[in-house]
Amino acid sequence: MTDAKFLNTLGRRIKEIRTKKGLSQTVLAIKCNFEKASMSRIESGKTNVTVLTLKKICSALDIKMIDLFKNHVLSLYNSNPAARFTKRARILD
Repeated sequence: MTDAKFLNTLGRRIKEIRTKKGLSQTVLAIKCNFEKASMSRIESGKTNVTVLTLKKICSALDIKMIDLFKNHVLSLYNSNPAARFTKRARILD
């Protein structure tokens, strides 16, 4: 997976959680002490966010950081034949 695709997927996940919680982009930006334009760039995958930025977003959304990556990590794992092979090998041990 390319960096751009990863950031785009992460941004879509943040937007998905935000909208499920009934928050506007502006409200989330205010809760994180960001400009709305910054939140827009994050949600559209146009900026490489830091871990501290993700921490602020998760705090504002009242979620754990792992919640941002749950489905994404599973899809990466399922699309990686080497990871599947390693798991099978451990099972056989």
